[in-house]
Amino acid sequence: MLKAAVYVTLVVGSSGEKTLDWPQFGRTSDYHSFNNVRDADAKGEEWTFKANDRMVGSPAVALGRTWLGSDDAHMYCLNKDTGKQLWAFEVPNPDPKCIGNYCEHGLCRCNKVRSDPAVDSVGNVYFGSYDFNVYKLDINGKLVWSFLTGGAIFGPVTLDQDGILFIGSFDNNLYAIDAASGKKKWSFDLQSHGDSTWSVSGDLVLGMSNEGGLCTSWPPPDVPGVNRTSGGGHCFVFALNKTTGELVWKQKTSQPAGGGLVVGETYYGGAWTGAFSAYDVSTGAKKWTAEVGGGIESHPAYYDGVVFVSTETPSKSLYAINATTGQQIWKYSGAPEELNGSPSVSLDTVYVGSNDHYLYAVDRTTGAFKFKVETCANVFSSAAIDDDGRVYITCNTGTGPTSVKGVGAAYAINPRKHLAPLAPLVV
Repeated sequence: MLKAAVYVTLVVGSSGEKTLDWPQFGRTSDYHSFNNVRDADAKGEEWTFKANDRMVGSPAVALGRTWLGSDDAHMYCLNKDTGKQLWAFEVPNPDPKCIGNYCEHGLCRCNKVRSDPAVDSVGNVYFGSYDFNVYKLDINGKLVWSFLTGGAIFGPVTLDQDGILFIGSFDNNLYAIDAASGKKKWSFDLQSHGDSTWSVSGDLVLGMSNEGGLCTSWPPPDVPGVNRTSGGGHCFVFALNKTTGELVWKQKTSQPAGGGLVVGETYYGGAWTGAFSAYDVSTGAKKWTAEVGGGIESHPAYYDGVVFVSTETPSKSLYAINATTGQQIWKYSGAPEELNGSPSVSLDTVYVGSNDHYLYAVDRTTGAFKFKVETCANVFSSAAIDDDGRVYITCNTGTGPTSVKGVGAAYAINPRKHLAPLAPLVV
């Protein structure tokens, strides 16, 4: 007897791949972080979900569900409309003695889940953990496979339309893994942590050096008695052949970066130096550089000829930059603390998280403040915007030198409920 077929309604993402809601960090594998919805059309109730520790990673939303990881060692799957927990997968604890800053900096195997998940069209979810593994779970939260790397995994999973996932590790490698089988296709030695976002453009995968290795010394000084990597500022933008993993080109950035996005023949990305640059996809040649007055640890967003960039000290601002010329269009500086979160964009609004515990919403075309929503703590994550216009975000107490359990929560926010009502029409 034949089983009934399962049909999934899909929409087309900016890169041409089929996309449902916001199934991975950046929404599509070119990482534009844009959804074609308006605030006025947003529907759905708001809710809050509290985890048992920090929630550092960004949510994925698809198939009526949202997936979120936590430092409490779980990947959670919630009903996206109610916030009700459908299941929770606990990452096994490989080393109970791996605690404090040794765990925090990936120097031993613990089971934090900070990697941003990616979800395919039938509800399989892919994510990494500080236990050094990449995981695939089915829609019911059952383990399908795990893939062991040589280091902790902090960064997001990029899942492309060909069924390949790309994810970096603290072992200084970028991995290409077959999503169906969990088998490695190739790995590339970045000589630094691989927790950048990895954008797919045709036959290329593009990303940037993060901390460690030959880029910066690692670990930080709060861990005594360990050998530190040499650092030295050997930090780069990389373009790799998607099929073979061979280096096509690299361009020096001098400091770490969180990754970038691809629009046509241009790759956009910033670095801790405060320089935000546009690179030719084919050659790596710089087209322009904009100085934004603050370190860029976050990932940019893009829509309609504009890239949106958030910064840390000293500028602590959100910028809209002309994607062709590199000229500033507007700047929002209303948050008193660093903008650690990566921006996300709808037709009306740019959303960005701050260390002052708020998610900010500003007008996409003018940069004018619209509203802000208070969360449990810092907002490191990037908002997911579903096809109903509802916004999902997580929060966490500070990371870094820490040996105590933190606070984490997730929120579903309906923008329509936070906008000021329109003035009555005067006849």
